[in-house]
Amino acid sequence: PPDATANPYLCLSAMLLAGIDGVVKEIDPVKEGFGPVDANVDDMGRDHIRFLPRNLSEALDALSVDNEFLRRDNIFSDELLDQWAKNKEAEIKSIGTMPHPFEYKLYFNL
Repeated sequence: PPDATANPYLCLSAMLLAGIDGVVKEIDPVKEGFGPVDANVDDMGRDHIRFLPRNLSEALDALSVDNEFLRRDNIFSDELLDQWAKNKEAEIKSIGTMPHPFEYKLYFNL
């Protein structure tokens, strides 16, 4: 699911293309580990629950593995996706060089 920092046009387009890709390929969500939607997750073991990426780095890894549905018919061009990924990788690198707010509180709140 998107967060508040997502470009709504790109995000909604990508989600729609993912849904269309699933219909075209006749992918069964239950066989892929997504469902049934009315199942009680407390009764399921953690091994049966598929998790979404927890951060931007994991999301970029997932995108690099599965992106042909975005590139089909040049809806998202190779240049757009490649440049977007490069920009996000630069963001990750930049954020990684900054102290976490907890570090400020722990070490500088004297």
